[in-house]
Amino acid sequence: MTVRQIGVLAAMGFVSCCVIGVLFLLIQRDLNSQTLIPTQIPTTIILESKPEIIIDVPSLFGRSLSEMRSLYKIAPYEDLHPLQGYEDILPNGTLSEGYSDGTYSFYVFYDENQKSVGFQIYDGLEFHRLRVSDWRKITQMLNLNITQSPDFISDFRAEWDSTSGYHIEIIRNISGEYVFAVIVVESS
Repeated sequence: MTVRQIGVLAAMGFVSCCVIGVLFLLIQRDLNSQTLIPTQIPTTIILESKPEIIIDVPSLFGRSLSEMRSLYKIAPYEDLHPLQGYEDILPNGTLSEGYSDGTYSFYVFYDENQKSVGFQIYDGLEFHRLRVSDWRKITQMLNLNITQSPDFISDFRAEWDSTSGYHIEIIRNISGEYVFAVIVVESS
């Protein structure tokens, strides 16, 4: 290598170092300046909203048979009849009548004075595709302000013995995966 070639290489190295040094100073100056670079950051926060109340169950309690009949249509073949199979949560002599609001069908249970003391939704809820583990949402949909976990819960059923003045059962259809029935009875 000749002296001339060595001189050219040295000059190129010097120029390269100068360029790198200038670039470094420019970058450092930009970082030290308090200039903010605009960015596209989403500012919308999506919060899970409270579900729509489909039936205001607490408002049904204490109503007379005639009041209920004025509010809802009697479901076909569900006129007033003695209730059977709920002796563990309702007294003997309890009567039941089925109603429909056009979307949901439900029973209202009456005491011997024909005052409503219980409720069971039995048709329409399964279209929401809710599982037993969705109990918070289900109870909110029925306007039940339940905050404590169930006393018993499985894949098929959740049950509260006495919370917020109610005995509550959420029941999944045995042959399906979604909840189809909820029973709510006033606790004594």
